[in-house]
Parts: sequence; structure tokens; C-alpha cells
Amino acid sequence: MVKASGDRIKLFSDVLQYGGPIFVKDPVYHAKAIEKRLKKAGAADLLREFIPVLSACEPFDAASTEKALHDFCTAKGIKSGEMVHPVRVAATGTEVGFGLFETLAILGKAETLRRIDLALRMV
Repeated sequence: MVKASGDRIKLFSDVLQYGGPIFVKDPVYHAKAIEKRLKKAGAADLLREFIPVLSACEPFDAASTEKALHDFCTAKGIKSGEMVHPVRVAATGTEVGFGLFETLAILGKAETLRRIDLALRMV
């Protein structure tokens, strides 16, 4: 988890802010984040299309998920940010946190996919 935090941790209390969503069973989805990132035109559809890509990721680690996302974005002709932000919100409920790909690796494939499904039910 220390690796996932990168240089985001400035104070000890930052661990709770950034790491909190990793430790809970179900993320608390922030309404503003859902509106801004998941209800944005086309975002939920892209996220649904990305599910099989994540499902096929082996091993499910930071490097593999990052490559999968970048390859997906290249194939779709979109910028990485158009996927990074919705994936982060779906996986953690918030727009800020540890490195996205490290977070996904910590959560694991099954939990990441479960959380994305949970988030998509809200849009």
C-alpha cells in the first residue's frame, strides 16, 4: 500500500483519506463524483465495454491493468483520462486516491469488477 500511495501521503491522516476506500466492503460513492465521472455522456458505456478487458487481465497487477487501459483507450481513440477517472470512481467511490492501477491490484480482479458493477447500477 505504501507503493500505491506514491507521493500522495503528506500527513499520516492522508492514509485514511486516500486509502479508506480500499478497506471498506462497499465504497461510499460520492454523488458529485458519480455525476461528474460516471454520468458524463458515454462514460458508463465505456466502462461497461472495459469490463471484459479487465476480466481478461492476467496477471491482475498494476502494470497489466495500466497497459489494458491504455490499449483500450488507443483502440477507442480516446484519452486515458476519459477512462482513468470513471474507473477510479467506480472502484473507490471518489475522485482522489492512491495510484489507480496500484489500487486495482490491491483490490484484486474480483473485487474491482464487483465494485464497477455496483457503481454502474447507480447510473
